[in-house]
Amino acid sequence: RAVVVDPCKGLIYWTDWGDTMPKIERASQDGTQRKVLVNTNIVWPNGLTLDYENQRLWWVDGKLERIETVLWDGTDRRVVLAQQVQHAFSIGNFEDQIYWSDWKSKSIHRANKFTGKHAGVFLGPLHFPMGLTALHKLR
Repeated sequence: RAVVVDPCKGLIYWTDWGDTMPKIERASQDGTQRKVLVNTNIVWPNGLTLDYENQRLWWVDGKLERIETVLWDGTDRRVVLAQQVQHAFSIGNFEDQIYWSDWKSKSIHRANKFTGKHAGVFLGPLHFPMGLTALHKLR
C-alpha cells in the first residue's frame, strides 16, 4: 500500500496488508537484504514516512486507528497516537510534527511526532484526502 525510499542509504521500505500477514519491510534498492521490520499487532499499515534526522519510520494503521514508529532497523517500536486517529490513510512529517490524512473526518491532522500531544485538525473539511507529502528544500 505504501512505499518510501531512503536514497542516501539505498533502502526501500513498504507495507503489505490484508487478512493474512500484514507487515512493514525494507530491502536494499536492488532487492537484497530484505528484512521484516514489523509483523505483529498491525493490520492496515496504510501510510509510511521517513524521519531522516531521527532515523525513524512512522506509519498509520487505518484499522487499528493509531500512529506508530520504529527505528530504521525495526527496534524501539512506540505507539505515538491511539486517540484522535479514525481512519488514517497517509502520513508525512516535518520537524517535530506528523501530519496524516483521515478518511473518516475528511481532513488533515497533525500532532507532535514524539509525544502525540497537541493533536488536532490542521486542514479540513476536504472532499477525500488521499496522499500526503511534506516538501522542503532539505528533503
